Amino acid sequence: MRNILSSLLLLCFSAFGQTPTAGTVTKVTDGDTLFVSGVKKVKVRLAYIDAPELKQTYGIEAKKYLDNFLNKNIEIETVGTDRYGRTIAVIYHNNKNINLSIVRKGYGWVYTRYLPKKTDLRKKYTSAESIARTKKLGLWGEKKIIAPWEWRKKNF
Repeated sequence: MRNILSSLLLLCFSAFGQTPTAGTVTKVTDGDTLFVSGVKKVKVRLAYIDAPELKQTYGIEAKKYLDNFLNKNIEIETVGTDRYGRTIAVIYHNNKNINLSIVRKGYGWVYTRYLPKKTDLRKKYTSAESIARTKKLGLWGEKKIIAPWEWRKKNF
């Protein structure tokens, strides 16, 4: 059954011109960056989301969530490369979109700046964040939170 699901996932990605690659999470830097070893070692920045920096409220919790995937096999759907040379990607574990899961659980924001406008993908991510906010999940339960991009402007 698992092989069938993996094959279907590969076919879906291939239909959109995006071929996933597989690998193992070897290191987690923070709530939206990790290293994956497969054919080669790659530094991956999770697409469409922005998790709190480690020194921010909920930064450690976001990292700990990603730590759950250490030494686990994942699939990587590459979206592009950023100015630092990191692979920008959506990662999947057991066919579950981990990027979206981070937003759903309240461990990060949707990075709307980088999401395609007026798409189902945008709706899916913004809806997940809206539900997490309404339910006060994760960081949304805190009284004072600052978006990571605002925090970085003030602290870097």
